Amino acid sequence: MNERRRHGPIEEEEAADEPVNLGHGDLPDDPGDPAAGDDPLIAALRWEAAIARPRPGRRRSAGRPLPIEEEEAADEPVNLGHGDLPDDLLGRGPRQLARRLARGGAAQRAERLDELARCLEYERNVAEEEEHHRRRRELPSDLDPHDLEQTGWGVVYPEGQRGRIERLLGDLIFERERQAGRALFKMIPVPPGITPRDFWRRHDVSPGVIDPAKLPYYLVIAGDPRQIPFELQYQLAINRAVGRLHFDDPAGYRRYAEHVLAAESRTVQRPRRAVLFSVDNGDDVSRLLADYLAAPLAERLPSFLDRHLADWRFELWRGEESDKDDLIRLLGGDATPALVLASCHGLRLTVGNPYQRAYQGALACRRADDQPPGAHLFHAGDLDGADVRGLIAFLFNCFGAGTPRFDNFPHESDGGTLAEARPPAELAAAPFVARLPQALLAGGALAVVGHVDRGWTLSFSWTLGERPSEAVRSLEDSLKLLLAGHRLGHALRPLHRRYAALAAHLAAPLERLERGEDVDGVELGVRWTAHNDARNFIVLGDPAVYLRGRPDRTAAVPLSGDRRVRLADDVLHFAVEAAGRRRLSVADWVNRTLRAQMSTAGLRDGGRRE
Repeated sequence: MNERRRHGPIEEEEAADEPVNLGHGDLPDDPGDPAAGDDPLIAALRWEAAIARPRPGRRRSAGRPLPIEEEEAADEPVNLGHGDLPDDLLGRGPRQLARRLARGGAAQRAERLDELARCLEYERNVAEEEEHHRRRRELPSDLDPHDLEQTGWGVVYPEGQRGRIERLLGDLIFERERQAGRALFKMIPVPPGITPRDFWRRHDVSPGVIDPAKLPYYLVIAGDPRQIPFELQYQLAINRAVGRLHFDDPAGYRRYAEHVLAAESRTVQRPRRAVLFSVDNGDDVSRLLADYLAAPLAERLPSFLDRHLADWRFELWRGEESDKDDLIRLLGGDATPALVLASCHGLRLTVGNPYQRAYQGALACRRADDQPPGAHLFHAGDLDGADVRGLIAFLFNCFGAGTPRFDNFPHESDGGTLAEARPPAELAAAPFVARLPQALLAGGALAVVGHVDRGWTLSFSWTLGERPSEAVRSLEDSLKLLLAGHRLGHALRPLHRRYAALAAHLAAPLERLERGEDVDGVELGVRWTAHNDARNFIVLGDPAVYLRGRPDRTAAVPLSGDRRVRLADDVLHFAVEAAGRRRLSVADWVNRTLRAQMSTAGLRDGGRRE
C-alpha cells in the first residue's frame, strides 16, 4: 500500500481562519493588547493573534489539498503521487501554470531564465565529463579544494564599503590573503542594483568553468541582502563555495573573525560528536521530518562513522530529548558538540510585526500542554551566555537562515487564481538574515547552514523516480565530506548539485510543452517548488572553515552518489542537440522554451494579457 504523504512548508505561523494559538494552543483566545511589560516574544505572538483573520479567497475543496503548515490542515489530504499542492494549482492548464510560475516583470523573468540556463549549462558540462570517463568535480582536477593558494578566496562587498569591511573582518581577511596569495585573493565590489546576470558578465565567468584567477572558488558575501541579494548568492553557489556574513550589530563581524582564527589555531576544539536534534510534535510535517530526514541519517551515518571515522560519534536526540532545555544544552551548554543538525518547525511572523526580525525562524522544540506561550521556541535571546565556539549548525526549519522580501513560492494559494497572475506575497518589508544564526556566529559558531523563506518537505522526501529515503542522499554525502575533513563550502557540493539537477528537471516539462506535448500541470508545479526549495539552502559564515577548526586528516569518503536526482532521459540530449542543430546556446534554448509558453498563454512582458 502506498503511504499517503503530504508536502508543505516547515513553518509555524499564525492561524489563518481564527486567531488561535499558532496551532499549538500557545495564545489566549482573547490576546488583548500587548502590554508594555510583556516579554518581546509574547508581544510578537500576541500581535499575530490580534491581526489573524480569514484569508480572502482561501478555498477548501474536497479532494484539493493545501500545503501543510502549522497554521491549518486540510480536511482530507489527497496523495497525488508527487506530494500535495495548493488548490489553486489543480485543475489548471499547464500553460497557465507556466505563466504563473514565470510571472513578474521582464527583468525578473529574465533572471529566472538565466538561472535555469546556468544550471543546465553546469549539468551539461558534468554530463560531458562523465561521457569521457573523467572523475566528476566542479574544480579542475589539478586543483586541491583544501589549498586556498590554488582555489582562491574572496570577499564580495557593497561598492564603496571596502574600508569598512576590511576594518570589521580585520585579521580574518589578512589571514585568508596570506593563505590564498595575492594573485588569488580578491576584494570584489558590487554596485547597487546589480543583477546576477550583470555580475557574471562583469567578471566574464561561466557557471560551467571555474577560473580562480577571475573569480575565486571560496567567496564570502559581506553585506545585508538588501545590498547584495540572496539571488546572487544562489547563483554563485551553483558551482562555487559561497557564504554570507551580515550582522545587525557591526561588532558581530569582529567577534566572528576572532573566533574563526581562534578555532583554526586550535584554541578551542569541540568533541568529535555530531548530534541530530529531531522534533516530532505529532503534525504531518514534523513526522515527515522525522521519517524521511532524521531516520535515514540516523540509520546510515553511524555505520559510516564506524567504518571510516571511528573517533566520531553520532547521536539522535528526539522524543523526550527534544525540548527547549535539551536544545539549550546542545547550543552552547554542557553538551555542545562539533556539529548540530536541528530538524523542526520555524516561527513565521507576518510582515509588519514589529518583532519579526528578532524572532522569525525561531526553532520550535517539543512542546508540553502545560507550557506558557512561546516557551518551546528557541531564539537568539536564548544564546545569552552560551558558548558555541567552534560549532557548525545545520538548521532545517522555515526562515532558519533568512527571509526574502517576497515569497519565493508564489504559486501557493494566495487568495487569487492563476488567471489573475497576482504578484508574490510580501513576507517582509525588506529581506533580512535571521537573528538566531547572527547570534550563533557572533558567539563563536564557525558557520550556520539554513534555509531562506519557507522550507518544504520536498527538500528531502521527494524527487522523480526516487524512494523518499533516497532523496536525503545529497545531504548525507555533504555531511560525510564535512565530517571527513573537507572545508564546509566544498563539502556542500552534493547539496548544491541537487539544486542544479532539479533546475534541469524543471526545464524538461517546459521543453515538452514547446514540442506540443501534454504536460501535467501539477507535476510542473511540484518541480518548480522543489527547485526553489533546494536553491534556498545557504551558508552563513566563511565557506572555507573546517569542522573543529582544521582537520587532523582528510579521510577518503565513499559517497552514496550525489547524482541521486536523475535528469529526465531526454533533457540534456535535447539541449545539446538543439544547440548543435539550431545553433542555440543552452541559455537561448531555455529562453526560447519559456518565452514560447508566455506567447501561447497570450502574455506580454510583465505578466499582462494581450
